[in-house]
Amino acid sequence: SDFERSDKVFIGRAYSKALNKPDFIGIGFQKAGTSWVFRQLDAHPDIALPPIKELRYLLKPWHIPSGDWKNRLFSSHWHYRRYRSEFKERLMNRLSSPSRLFDRSWYTKYYLGREDDTWYASLFDENRVSGEITPSYVFMDEEKVAGLRARFPHLKIIIMLRDPVERTWSQLKMNLGKHNGRDMGAVSDEMIERRMREILDITPSYHRAISLWKAHFDDVFIGYQEDIVSRPMDFIKDVQLFLGVEDKVQSDVHQKHNVGIRAEMPDQIREVLKEHFREENSALLESVSHHYIQDWDL
Repeated sequence: SDFERSDKVFIGRAYSKALNKPDFIGIGFQKAGTSWVFRQLDAHPDIALPPIKELRYLLKPWHIPSGDWKNRLFSSHWHYRRYRSEFKERLMNRLSSPSRLFDRSWYTKYYLGREDDTWYASLFDENRVSGEITPSYVFMDEEKVAGLRARFPHLKIIIMLRDPVERTWSQLKMNLGKHNGRDMGAVSDEMIERRMREILDITPSYHRAISLWKAHFDDVFIGYQEDIVSRPMDFIKDVQLFLGVEDKVQSDVHQKHNVGIRAEMPDQIREVLKEHFREENSALLESVSHHYIQDWDL
């Protein structure tokens, strides 16, 4: 599960200097259009993103076990299982050209480097606006967000929102259906409700997340998945303006990314989610007045 917790506790560290890279991070929310934003920004000539969308470095060691060699090689945590699978695939491709096996490419640095803040900063292009998008960063509590500001004081923050009822259902379909290669019709109501409760228990509210990150960072952009659907060209121009680059819209703004499986939301699940988010939506609307929020089920 993408929501597994590490049993290790974040205890903080002393950092000798603030780092200038990355320039921005996308911190959430899952299933709110972050893959689309990643692809659009990656296509911009003045923006450089790592070839891997979710680096997840800032989740260590409190949410993901630390990236030492023991964990990289043997940890059963989902992140390191995925890491080993990707590394194996990349290594097999390199074996077809032995002269490039240990070259100075980005992948060599990423897979074989010693993980620390300096290593993390080195993964980003020094000559272009550069950043990454890892939706799970939205799980950070205030101590970690404050620590992140001290380490990377110039960061710009991108937060993507979506009608929380639809977003949660999309996440359920991804976790229970798409990731397991099965139709949602084969998933029991009990399993859907149990997973839904787990997601609701650990996912911060939009209002809390926005308030927290705005309290520690000066530049916070709030985007809406609904804009990707209704005004994609204007929306990506807004993001580019926020990042300080010339607006250059690609021709594939209507192309969908990370498309979920089709399945109608059960009526009982919809009613539970509407009730759960009603108070949160009202609180959000008071602090972030936007017509999309008004259209959500208040």
